Amino acid sequence: MGVSTVFRIELDRPNGVYYAGEVVKGKVVLHLRKEVKCRGLKVRLLGQARAHWHTGGGEHRTDYDGVKTFQDHRITLFGNFFSSDVIDEGGENPTFGIAMGEGTIYVPCDDMNAPRELIVRVMDYDWGKRDDLLGEMVLDARELVASHEPRTYDLTRNGKSNSGAHGNTPKVTLSGSVMPLSALLPSGSTGATGAVVAQYCLVLEVHSCANLRSADWVGHNDVYVQTYFPPEGSVMVPGKGLPKPEKRTIIPAGDHEFPFVMPLRTDAPGSAEIGVGDYSYIRYHLHANIDLAAWADPASRRAITVLPSRPMPAPASLLPAVCHRPAEELHSVACCGCRCGKLGAVAISLATERQAYAIGERIEISTATVANHSKKAVEVELVLVRYTILTTTGRAFRGATKGGITRVAVLARATVSVGQTKEECCGAVGEGPLMPPAAPSFFGALGRAWGGDPVTWTYALELQVRSEGGGMGAVASASVPVLISAAPPFPNSVPPTGSYPPVDVSAEIPWSIATKAISSGDEYLSTGPLLSGSEDALGQATLVATGVPVFVALPTEARYIEDQSQLTFQPFELQWPESLDEWPAPGGGSKDGGVSTVVGGGNGDKGGGFAELLESLRSTLDRRTAVGGWVVSNPKAASLLSPEQMGVVLSDTPLSLEQPSVARELGLGLSGRLTCAHVLAAVQACPFAKTNVALALAPMLADPHNREPLLQELFSFDRQRVEAAMPKASSPSSGAQQAHGPVPPLPGRPEALADHTTAYRT
Repeated sequence: MGVSTVFRIELDRPNGVYYAGEVVKGKVVLHLRKEVKCRGLKVRLLGQARAHWHTGGGEHRTDYDGVKTFQDHRITLFGNFFSSDVIDEGGENPTFGIAMGEGTIYVPCDDMNAPRELIVRVMDYDWGKRDDLLGEMVLDARELVASHEPRTYDLTRNGKSNSGAHGNTPKVTLSGSVMPLSALLPSGSTGATGAVVAQYCLVLEVHSCANLRSADWVGHNDVYVQTYFPPEGSVMVPGKGLPKPEKRTIIPAGDHEFPFVMPLRTDAPGSAEIGVGDYSYIRYHLHANIDLAAWADPASRRAITVLPSRPMPAPASLLPAVCHRPAEELHSVACCGCRCGKLGAVAISLATERQAYAIGERIEISTATVANHSKKAVEVELVLVRYTILTTTGRAFRGATKGGITRVAVLARATVSVGQTKEECCGAVGEGPLMPPAAPSFFGALGRAWGGDPVTWTYALELQVRSEGGGMGAVASASVPVLISAAPPFPNSVPPTGSYPPVDVSAEIPWSIATKAISSGDEYLSTGPLLSGSEDALGQATLVATGVPVFVALPTEARYIEDQSQLTFQPFELQWPESLDEWPAPGGGSKDGGVSTVVGGGNGDKGGGFAELLESLRSTLDRRTAVGGWVVSNPKAASLLSPEQMGVVLSDTPLSLEQPSVARELGLGLSGRLTCAHVLAAVQACPFAKTNVALALAPMLADPHNREPLLQELFSFDRQRVEAAMPKASSPSSGAQQAHGPVPPLPGRPEALADHTTAYRT
């Protein structure tokens, strides 16, 4: 077992299931046989999409890889060396802060006075080898904190200032504050030295870098920022490089617990195991390691499931749709693009009442007709089909793609005799099958477009017809593109049956449904709820396992994982009841005219006023779940929350990393009544999380024209970001409800989707 007999990651939730935007809380449990000299103990939350496939074999084999990092959050739990997240493909002018916490570095300090002298280095991350220095500087952190504003600093490399891109001076923009460590960690931990026993913490915020030299032969820099105290006895010589970090610290022998808190992105894509090519997936895992050497670090890994809040259906996806195939030829043999043995034609029609369903909802089939004009009886199947595109993002073959088709589930079967027309091939009209468990549709992640999207997928319902017993025969089909959404729509968002004529989708490809999905843009107002926690399902949805357990470490990595039991991961999805008529409608009115816009809100409160909310906060460590549950159970009280009450709740949330998610729950509960006064009170109650709290609430504002007092409370650098997140009100009466236009284009979606789909079918 090496230096440790116990090395594992324990989470506050044993099943390891979290919603996008939640905070992952846990601890690293460690028992050391003897003291260990190391560079430190670190923990990392990594969320990635990965894809790999190959062609040929042996010496003629060619491998294709795609990787995109959605989140790479790192914390030094023990040691004297600290760093930010890595900005994947950041290039020469990276911007930090697109994801919450990605530019934040926590440096322990003994008191409320920030250290006078820190060395800050901007680095290019290179996996498996030494990282490249892009620029460095000596920072007076106390002066930075006292300024209350971001500062831009020149960087040098080997003492030279013109060492950046195109001979320019590289720069970094930073801001800083000091906070009690208790606002960052849920509790203390054991150990004699290191960050875990400091009373205060310097929060160093990296905003951006500029003019960074290129350290990669191909592609863009993967940029992160590291900081450390100058090694004792080191001398800084003008015109020379700064002293390198002293990467040696001692973890005493014995039992240790190191708590950590890490926020998930509010727009985090959901975990998914796709299985096209050699592998394709979106995974999140926690990785802790004692930093000894490049390849032999004792480590622990724990995979988690992230449930997405998107996609949700745009109104166009809730209209009926129909696909007609009036004369599809059948052949007895179809192989390698060649067809022979004409059997005659079939006519196929498939129509659904809408094009968007959540897992477990009943698929409303209005038409499933096959007219058999061929020479043989035909077999008919209603199939849920997943269309996948893998894309390379690596240095070699960047942009190469591979398509795949997967029959996710056969939902119904029928046989149609020669000359027969069967009108209910999927059972009785209006009594269709349930949407089976499958990863919600994914058209690409929000973020940096040049990173690409290694794996994207969409779905279609297909009525497939082939000659009876014709395993080698061609398949004729009618296809309706469908969206598998993160949650069902509100009942009042779905038009009554027969109120609209069906949209003819006969000429549409499966990927066309992306234009009818809410995958990006404003996440707070839509045809359905924003899933921010388990309480939003209100006991209606259940977690169901999808697929088989997977091993989440490469063989080379697994050799150094102390607890192998944590390497097996079972994917989960939410399964909903087939009908949820009691759900409230969007925009502040329930089905029966109530005020709630949260899932399960109904009309009446369950006796829990503001005092009960405060009492529940003091009896649990999971503040977001407590607040979300209260909002769901007490929609009227939540919608009448005053700015002062909002400030009290956030003041009673001790962890600064959890305050933005708590603020978002309160904002959702206000049901379109969130004012700038509410946000101002929230920001003032969260001195160490002002910007993230403001960003969480800004899209929900009903009175953005009153924003000036709120903006004055923020750093000047952050005001632009917060103002950009507000609804664009054209007049004082314009609120968040009027700020929505058409669904914005989806970043990262492959360009040649029509060509791919055509290629699959032939």
